[in-house]
Amino acid sequence: METLEQKFDHFPKIENEEILLEKLRNFRADNIWFNEHYEELKIKYKEEWVAVFNKHVIDHGKSLKILLQRLRKNYPQNAGDIVVEFVTLEEVNLIL
Repeated sequence: METLEQKFDHFPKIENEEILLEKLRNFRADNIWFNEHYEELKIKYKEEWVAVFNKHVIDHGKSLKILLQRLRKNYPQNAGDIVVEFVTLEEVNLIL
């Protein structure tokens, strides 16, 4: 049976906890920005995947696979820190 440490071995090691906390804060801020600007994003990027980094749309597209490939190529150091969400005109109901 795998230990907890073994389950997380595939994650990159972050030497400095402050760097990790800053990345998490930035990711959360980008997520909040995305939600606050959703109505605007619906008009411009309807039915597309949208990538947000540092409170800016940095890329978008119809195909998630192709978008992720571009993000890995164009933002290799930050690809894991980018918020990627689907923008739809349909109302999304969450079941909690």
